[in-house]
Amino acid sequence: MALSLYPQLRFGRFHSRNPHIKAVAEKMGRSPGSLAMKLANFASLDPQLKQKGMVNVSEQDRALWAEFEKCRGEVRAEGEALLHALFGLPEDQELDFLDPNGIRIVVSEVEMEAEEAAEKSDVELRKLRRGYWFFRQAILNIYDVQCCITGIAMPRLLVAKHIRPAREFPKERFNLNNGLCLSGLHAPAFAGGLITLDEQYRVVLSPQLKKHFAKDVMKVNFEPYDGRPIRLPNVLAQPSPESLAYHREHVFKKK
Repeated sequence: MALSLYPQLRFGRFHSRNPHIKAVAEKMGRSPGSLAMKLANFASLDPQLKQKGMVNVSEQDRALWAEFEKCRGEVRAEGEALLHALFGLPEDQELDFLDPNGIRIVVSEVEMEAEEAAEKSDVELRKLRRGYWFFRQAILNIYDVQCCITGIAMPRLLVAKHIRPAREFPKERFNLNNGLCLSGLHAPAFAGGLITLDEQYRVVLSPQLKKHFAKDVMKVNFEPYDGRPIRLPNVLAQPSPESLAYHREHVFKKK
């Protein structure tokens, strides 16, 4: 549960006064200080974090992190399912950690493609749903709840978008390096290959998109960002260069 919680909270807020940590610790029957210390230990071990937490980490935590590195997505999906069960939530509700004032219970906004849901048991579907919710929460958090292209900062207008499609790369489904925080307008444009990012994380517009610039709404929402670098996440990893290379080659509409 701590491994799932870790990327959903802002670094620098791993302390016992954090209302999110207090709420989860109470449900776990642990002290807020012990959970906060565990999160700070993970920060010390995370090679992707630009800042560091505590330095005196137990061998047990080192071994746990090493095991986690082998199967990040699966562990975090399982941890999210445990958090969901810990709070006794029904299937259509989720834990929202984005509000700095405390945990909110929200109606699930997770959508899965029919191909992903096919031939899966109820248990597998629940785990998949929890994993997708974790992915959304973590991506929005590490991008400071802002669209990385436009800066739009309203959570309900933001989408955690995969760079390499999850249906084709299921092992990348919950990989935070394979995600971008985009507005509800720019997310489908990215998924449809109408925009991409170059090697320097600059926005590239497809010629197919530019054909529609005669319409003011398209011109206003896309042209100002052409050639501009995105806002990179403040913690954890930058978008995977390999994933972006795949998107430019196989998804982006060059003509």
